[in-house]
Amino acid sequence: MDINSLFSESVDKVTNLDTSKLPNKILLEIYALYKQAKFGNCNTPKPSFWDVKGIAKWKAWNEKKHMHSDHAKKNYINLANTLPM
Repeated sequence: MDINSLFSESVDKVTNLDTSKLPNKILLEIYALYKQAKFGNCNTPKPSFWDVKGIAKWKAWNEKKHMHSDHAKKNYINLANTLPM
């Protein structure tokens, strides 16, 4: 199976997961890897100081800067495989 198919399956798995019990650190990593895999480097302006959640998400994605899309997909797949079903 190719990386795009595996990535798509992993995205479906994560989408259907109850993420309420996952730590924020894991949720941010999932978010950042997904965004890097799909869109490349962070292309949005940094949110305002008052948007704490937005800043955390922006920072997590921005930390993946220059990570190749396939590498982000592999990391996303590996992380998704460690999550409880």
